[in-house]
Order: sequence, then C-alpha cells, then structure tokens
Amino acid sequence: MQLVPTLIFSATFIGPGLSTAIPKELQPRIEPPGAWENPKVVEIDCSRGPETCNADCYGILCWVEPNPVQYIYGNSQRDAQGSGAVALRKLFRQPPQAREARGVFISDDVLRGRDSPEETVMNNADEGGQGEIMNPVPFPDNRAIGESLERQILAHGVSNGQYYLKKFLHTSGNPDYCALLQAIPPDRSRCSAKGKAPADPSRTSVIRAAERGDWRATLFKMMDFDKGDRWVGFPKTPKRGERLEKTSQEH
Repeated sequence: MQLVPTLIFSATFIGPGLSTAIPKELQPRIEPPGAWENPKVVEIDCSRGPETCNADCYGILCWVEPNPVQYIYGNSQRDAQGSGAVALRKLFRQPPQAREARGVFISDDVLRGRDSPEETVMNNADEGGQGEIMNPVPFPDNRAIGESLERQILAHGVSNGQYYLKKFLHTSGNPDYCALLQAIPPDRSRCSAKGKAPADPSRTSVIRAAERGDWRATLFKMMDFDKGDRWVGFPKTPKRGERLEKTSQEH
C-alpha cells in the first residue's frame, strides 16, 4: 500500500483477544519471542480499497506472511527499492512481451486500471522489502488503504520498533480473503488458484527474483500456491528455466 504521511487521525478503542487472528504457524517468526502477544491493533477500513485489502489478506492467509509486523519509521522507500516495487510499477505499464521477458505473466486486461504494486507485508515493516510479495491493484485504492493504515498507526501510537497487528474492516471480494483470514480458525480452503478469476490475488502475486537479468534488470517470479510457494522473507530463486515458463497465472 502507498503510505501517505498525515496528521489526521481518529482514536479507536480496541478490545483484548484479537491475537486469535494470528495463525499459530506465524507466531514463532515474531522476534523477540512473545512480542506478537501484545501488539498494537490497527483497524484498516477496506471500503475504499477492497482489492488492496483482499491482496493483503490473501498474503497473510495463503502465502503465510507475518501479521503482526514490526513498524520501522522511514522504512518505506528502502523497502520499495528492495522489494522491486519501483521496477514492477514501470513493468506493469509495458507491453506483455517486455513483462514476460522479466517473469511477469499478467494480462493487459488484468492490469488495465491496476498498475500499482501492493506490497502485501507492508512497506513500513521490518519484514517488508526483501522478499515482498506484490499484487497489481488500482492506485487510488492503494493510496486510500495506505492513508487508513497511517491514520491508525498515529492514532494508536505505534512507535519505531513496535509490532502492530492488522485487522481488516468493511471487506469484500469473491472470495473475501479477509473474512476467511479473520474467521476462527482461519479458513485456508480457498487458497488454490484453480478456477479463480484472472485478477484474483492467487493468480497475480509477484516476487522479485534473486538473480538479475541483462543490464542488471530486475527480474520477477509469479508465486504459485498450488506448487508450494510461500512467503520466506527473501527474494525467490527460480529453478532453472522456471522464470520464463508460462504458468497458470496466464490462463
């Protein structure tokens, strides 16, 4: 999401017990041990950016991305470079042949109106940047969700180095991955890309590749849930020939 600094915020009371939204397999990743138990809870209003929220929730639910994450003040620009988001944004606006040569197999129809890479771990988080999984979303939606998150960070006094847990409100989607994520227990039965629409997050998730192309060009890889891809926190190294293969995301 595109974070936009703002001084406008509204305080919200958050009750206890919301740590149940953290899948158990994510908890051991949080450092220091136990820090996940008492994070600041921020409520993201998804009504103005439903696609952005749905991509974020798919990331937590299906790619097994961390939630909560550790807030690092001033981290956003570093992460936009480390994740490859800057290069990916430009690539989204290039012809299909140029995108495919660098590992991005997303059709023009899907990218029409969706040329803003959503960094689903969050680009203000220590866990973001390197290894960030990204999805194309409408820029106004991305900006709106970034503003909502920033207001909540200010409202709840999330300071540098603190953990915050994302709670998603007013969500939608088919499927609504935020509803599936926030069910107790989280419902991962809909993570497969099989039978999903071309714009579904399961078919549009991209990660920067560890290798570089000609002239040091940034390369990417399409994430594939059905082949076992998950968030690992660092750039993906494709198997030999995998980067240029056409995958299920195209069809």
